[in-house]
Amino acid sequence: MNILGIIAEYNPFHNGHLYHLLQSRQHCSFDGVICVMSGNFVQRGEPAIFDKWARAEMAISQGVDIVFELPVPYATHSAYWFARGGIETLFNTGLLTHLSFGVETSTPEKLHDTAQVLAKESKEFQRVLRFFLKKGLSFPRARHEALLNLTQDVEDISLPNNILALSYLQVICELDLQLKTIAVQRKGSSYHDVSCQLNNYPSATAIRDMLIKYYPYDINIYDDLGLSLLLPEEVNTVIKREILNCRGPVSGKTMDDFLLLLLRRSNTVQLRNIVDVAEGLENRILRKAISANDLQAFLAELKTKRYTYSRLKRILIHILFDYTKDKESYLFDGPQYLRVLGISKNGRKIMRKIVSTTDLPIITKTAHIKHLLKSSEAARMFIDMDLLATDLYTLLYPGKTNRCGGQDYYKGPFIKE
Repeated sequence: MNILGIIAEYNPFHNGHLYHLLQSRQHCSFDGVICVMSGNFVQRGEPAIFDKWARAEMAISQGVDIVFELPVPYATHSAYWFARGGIETLFNTGLLTHLSFGVETSTPEKLHDTAQVLAKESKEFQRVLRFFLKKGLSFPRARHEALLNLTQDVEDISLPNNILALSYLQVICELDLQLKTIAVQRKGSSYHDVSCQLNNYPSATAIRDMLIKYYPYDINIYDDLGLSLLLPEEVNTVIKREILNCRGPVSGKTMDDFLLLLLRRSNTVQLRNIVDVAEGLENRILRKAISANDLQAFLAELKTKRYTYSRLKRILIHILFDYTKDKESYLFDGPQYLRVLGISKNGRKIMRKIVSTTDLPIITKTAHIKHLLKSSEAARMFIDMDLLATDLYTLLYPGKTNRCGGQDYYKGPFIKE
């Protein structure tokens, strides 16, 4: 049996994602596609534009067979932990044979060589990396410069898709996993491009910006904007339904004032214990939070070459979730369960096999969640944070009647017949 694995956010699912899926399928006759997808908060330190159930439905409608949720502690962490959580979740199904990911290079074989270097991390590499970090470079750029210094032949690993691709390959090397990899070159706009004009492959960033910019609007205006041409038809249907039901689009700006309030009531001891807060950053956070008029001004004042916007926004999400360094230690234990968000008819056949090949509990209903809450400390940490993420996320829905908590307990997976 050949099973293709994909790690994604689908925020939202667009034509570029469909291109990646179709190109991946051409490499082999696959019996199914399994995706691990971020839940309601994503790796760039923001809430997803539509909730995890709607985005899982989008993926299933385009040919994915099973969508599992990537637990929040992995989904909102660095590229390395995002990759490791996704790969370990897929591998723990017991069926994964191939992993596919996007790249921003025409020579992906160089990324394999680079991943081998990173997996070994020689003392010389660590020394050169520290040198560039001390110069104030961000971690991706410092790592790129260190590799250049040692090998003189490396792709630009500071580009978003290359960062993730390299992280996937590094994890596979470190864990010595027997997986075949498929690298699909990115097509269309760059990751940060905000233009949608005359482009069948716009970035997710551009699509999110357009959705949020023109909200609130009616469905006729949605069609006038041309979004229906940039997204698969079934995805458009899901988005229109979510908008009509006032469950999106969700914007991170809704949280700005609350996050600033949360920062101002924090102290240095609390902040020092938060994941990714180091080098006295807690002191700068408190100073800037007091003087800033709004969150965007705060981020602009706090940003440095070392602490990019995305990294700082992840730290804010960690503060929101009280994601402390003692909880981070559980990441080494690996995923503690397989939470199903969506499944196709073929996916149900695959799931029957997974039941016999995985050692992890599978969550499809409330009883499974309640059982996990009585399980190991690691499992409780993961599920508690996933439940909290949903309870906080639903407060961001445009429609107040949708904002009740506990939705993880009564919303089951999307099932396509």
